[in-house]
Amino acid sequence: MTLTSTSVAVGMLIVAACFAAAPTPRDPSAVFAAIERSVAAQDYYNANDLLGSLMNDLLAVGVSALTGQAHGRAVDLGRKNSDLVGLVRQARLTWSQAARNEQPWAQVMVRLLVAFSSAVALDSQLPPTVRYEQARTRYEAAPSSIPLHQLTLRAFEAGEYAATLKYVKQERAEIFQVYPPEVAGSILNGLETMTGILKLDAGDVAGAVQALTDSASALQINIAPGSRLLEAPRMLLAKRLFQAGQSAPVLTYLEVCAQFKYPGGEEYTDEGRNPHAPSQMISAIRAGVEPQFSGLDIY
Repeated sequence: MTLTSTSVAVGMLIVAACFAAAPTPRDPSAVFAAIERSVAAQDYYNANDLLGSLMNDLLAVGVSALTGQAHGRAVDLGRKNSDLVGLVRQARLTWSQAARNEQPWAQVMVRLLVAFSSAVALDSQLPPTVRYEQARTRYEAAPSSIPLHQLTLRAFEAGEYAATLKYVKQERAEIFQVYPPEVAGSILNGLETMTGILKLDAGDVAGAVQALTDSASALQINIAPGSRLLEAPRMLLAKRLFQAGQSAPVLTYLEVCAQFKYPGGEEYTDEGRNPHAPSQMISAIRAGVEPQFSGLDIY
């Protein structure tokens, strides 16, 4: 194939059109400045939140989200790079270049996601007491449901159990004012699991069993049977109660979980029967064997 002056010109026009059609999101200067302040204060959660807002700005003007392998590569790059200051600086530079049609906006999305992933990793490495104090400061500055939920989780991580139970009680009272029942049901399932773990650690087995019953009710009452849950039901309390000799309430809990579809609860996988499916865990208990519990995180 011979390239003519016409074909070269057409190619140049196509490239120029790609840049000319670039979106024009809001000026990010104030957000980047706030990110830099958050990083300096080691408030990586807030930096993460602000980076997410910039990605949402790009999505709003038509920039595609990263998916598949591209998403995975960006996340891995960020997770392995603790130089968040440098990553934010690169994202800011790439944004300014895209605004001058010197870079595609898709590259800005890549830079932001890498920085976002780095912020998540750095936040997870902070001492639990620091994460709790940061969460409390954020909530006191702007009380709302999402900061409250983060505060509950951070209090639990930090071993502030009396505070955790106080925040759980507050969340229970507010949750249906904020979320639709199917979302509230899943959140309550996690909150009741957390409550049960605390009660079990305090030696209150009866209270832990009641919490497991309440966590099942949170799903059963608020979500239609056969629905697909966005998250798997929490299994840590069920596992610990089973190990404490409380197989009957665990069996009842799993029977409720079996009424729903959820990630990781499929009856079959590519390798055959899924031992983490509720039906298989139920069969294991009835056979006198400890089931292969999954979903052992609290949140």
